[in-house]
Amino acid sequence: VDNMYSWLISCDFASGVIGSLDLTIAIRAPWHEGFEIYGTSGTVFAKTPNPWELVSSQVECWQQDTETCYKPFAADGHVFRRQLENFADVILNNAEQKGATAEDGLKALKCLIAVYQSVNNGGKTINIQDVQGEI
Repeated sequence: VDNMYSWLISCDFASGVIGSLDLTIAIRAPWHEGFEIYGTSGTVFAKTPNPWELVSSQVECWQQDTETCYKPFAADGHVFRRQLENFADVILNNAEQKGATAEDGLKALKCLIAVYQSVNNGGKTINIQDVQGEI
């Protein structure tokens, strides 16, 4: 309806955790992405605006045993500068890489191929390790 589209994907992770992915485009609100994690001991909500806005993500971490909600505050939302600083720190000071790696990117592409193969095979379950074809 009016150029709005939504895709839902159900996932079974190797750890036994189940999940669902939701991609909805052309919503009538500011662009954002995020995630919600519902665990047996707590819940995490995260909402990240468009990186070009240079605004920090909004995150809430609910912990059941202490009945506490944590909301990290990061006044510096300049994600690109922070990534560049970390990259320089890795090269110049042999620091540990923070965030996603090239290997993580390849795994994400394999996941996208698995979704594509599943859709083209009538919704058949595709295991990531069984993904065939070029990246």
